[in-house]
Amino acid sequence: MERVQGQALLRGPEPEHGEHDPRSPVEALLRAAGAATGAGVVTLTTDGTPARLPYPQLLAQARRLLGGLRERGLRAGDVVVLCGLPLGEFFPAFWACLLGGAQPAAIAERAVPGSPAYERLLHACTTLDAPLVLTDGPGARDLTAAAPHLRVAVAEECLGADPAEDHAEPAGSDVALLMLSSGSTGAPKAARLTHAGLTEFAASARRALDVRPDDTMVNWLPVDHSGAFLLYHLLAVFAGCTNVHSPTDRVLAEPRHRTATPHSGGRTRRGAATSACTSSATIPRRARATSTR
Repeated sequence: MERVQGQALLRGPEPEHGEHDPRSPVEALLRAAGAATGAGVVTLTTDGTPARLPYPQLLAQARRLLGGLRERGLRAGDVVVLCGLPLGEFFPAFWACLLGGAQPAAIAERAVPGSPAYERLLHACTTLDAPLVLTDGPGARDLTAAAPHLRVAVAEECLGADPAEDHAEPAGSDVALLMLSSGSTGAPKAARLTHAGLTEFAASARRALDVRPDDTMVNWLPVDHSGAFLLYHLLAVFAGCTNVHSPTDRVLAEPRHRTATPHSGGRTRRGAATSACTSSATIPRRARATSTR
């Protein structure tokens, strides 16, 4: 292990790229949408009701959301905190940010004033220099009353805009997303993950785990969990396969729900404990993580 001041560096095998591998996360979504295989994102409500969003519809919603965010002043390079969004709204919001060249950071729980998620949000907004906070209607009302200095927008309202017809084409070294730490060992930090880093991760993990387009990935951990999001959504988009996401509380209350999830044939891969999610994929040779304190 080589130690470098100010950053974490791990050297592993050279990443493998084939001619059919997408060269960026945005290209991966565009390719998955263009394939029109019926694969996409399935989100479950707390009572288990599924909502299916095939990749063409995910792309269409992301474009409309991006149009709404641009009407609210969003520019490439801006940071957007996705806070307390229902699962069905979270994924279009994430991809709207990437299509627009913005940098999303996720806080899965609603930031109810006085809660740990609220304190985490306030710290993130201070650290990230007053980013836009994208949430749902009830979340926006709570935040407007408790923290009027925050810039808050409602995801559902952004969907009423005209869709963005263009998308950003960032460099591989540009930051794609910010992964917030839990803050369990101090103040939360923001790890910067680049477009190239995500692309190399997906290419290597897809081969190591043999993920195929007819697979179904099933996740019940929060979407701000790095293993859950990167392995069970981002990797699934690169592979063009279906990914199913269940509210964490639903599975914790009744663990049998972990295996009673809808899928559309093929092999099913389910998320498990943290160690299983984060240790099963190879790490590209130049994977780097830096943090903002």
